[in-house]
Amino acid sequence: MKKHIITDDYYYTKTRDRIGGTIRTEVFKKNGIYEAFSSYWQDEEIVGYAKAYNDEQAVFISRKDLRKRWKEEQESKALIL
Repeated sequence: MKKHIITDDYYYTKTRDRIGGTIRTEVFKKNGIYEAFSSYWQDEEIVGYAKAYNDEQAVFISRKDLRKRWKEEQESKALIL
């Protein structure tokens, strides 16, 4: 996981995913706790979120949350059609 460091308390990463393409995860550190926000590069409406004491754990959980939310969105769209 390559970290693109912006400040001491903020960085982002990019990874590829078989489901929706490129995932961008932004990581913030506040009071010793990491908050991670993940979204697909082309679709920033659906966001996965996580908090953890370890930055890599926060990234992993936020990506997992993103995939879950994305699948739910796809299922709800399929029900409408």
